[in-house]
Amino acid sequence: MKCPHCDTAISVTWTKYFIYEDKEEIEAYNIEAGKEIRYGIIN
Repeated sequence: MKCPHCDTAISVTWTKYFIYEDKEEIEAYNIEAGKEIRYGIIN
């Protein structure tokens, strides 16, 4: 991946989290629901 600001090659580690509305119901049905948050950390 290249930095959009300076065009230098960078390595990014992406992380994903889910925020659930009703965790017990989601666990009972074994589904991924709610809001997803993704962010990257430059290595």
